[in-house]
Amino acid sequence: MVFFIIDYSLEEALNILSNLNPENVSEDSFRDTKHVVDSNNKRHKNLNMIYDLLFDGDIVALLKSNYNLFKIIYEHPTLNSKDLCVVVSITDDKGVKLITTLNQPKERRVRTYER
Repeated sequence: MVFFIIDYSLEEALNILSNLNPENVSEDSFRDTKHVVDSNNKRHKNLNMIYDLLFDGDIVALLKSNYNLFKIIYEHPTLNSKDLCVVVSITDDKGVKLITTLNQPKERRVRTYER
């Protein structure tokens, strides 16, 4: 069972995510899971694309879904009608754990209204 002492705000999470740097990533500061690797092979076929977005992508939305569990939304780099969502957990020592990735229709984020 995991207990969280620190409950990060959206602002704190964005700061932690913004400071991710591939040059100084260690196993303590960033890890993925077997689920991510397996599901990525089925959904995206390119785990490096996910890492590139996490390290250098422009976040278009950030949602907090539970204690230290965040859904990061990026414009999908290859599918214009989709967003790419990356779910991460942030540990008390500011480590980032990749939980899952998924595509979602861009319309869930971008609404068009007639005037």
